[in-house]
Amino acid sequence: MVEEAIVNTTTYGGISPVDLPEWQAVRDTTPISPLTLNHLRRLRGRVTIGLDQPNLGLTTQPVFDKIKSLSETFLRLGAGDLAQIGFQTIVFEGAEIAVDPQIPTTDATAQRFYWLNERYISLYINKNENFRVQEFEYNPQQLGYISHILVMLNLCCSQRRKQAVYTAINPNT
Repeated sequence: MVEEAIVNTTTYGGISPVDLPEWQAVRDTTPISPLTLNHLRRLRGRVTIGLDQPNLGLTTQPVFDKIKSLSETFLRLGAGDLAQIGFQTIVFEGAEIAVDPQIPTTDATAQRFYWLNERYISLYINKNENFRVQEFEYNPQQLGYISHILVMLNLCCSQRRKQAVYTAINPNT
């Protein structure tokens, strides 16, 4: 879903980028090497209007590791009994950044980073396939009865222009 909402060359939700260019997402294909925190700040700023700003960053593991190494410079440990080392997510200017293993990768020097504004992303459930349980059927390969639970979901983006992506980050520099 992320790539389909961000790509500016295909019709999404019945809206063609040719017919409505101001609805296009920010897609920056400029090679970034080395990645800095200012790159993240600038891309986020390009899709921010007032307080309406992206609140979720998704990226590949190598880019996440690079951001983690950049942020460790600012890490301060308190005087508590136990120092917790390591990150599952990073909070950058109030927005969480996490790894998404489904992000497409062309090669090790062209990694992606997405800024998403969850305010414009919704999950819709098909009322006819909302965790509908099928009849149990005998399956001789498993020597038992099996059933399926069906659900049909659609993740939709109502404002492409509030989403952004860098497509050519080299996390190795």
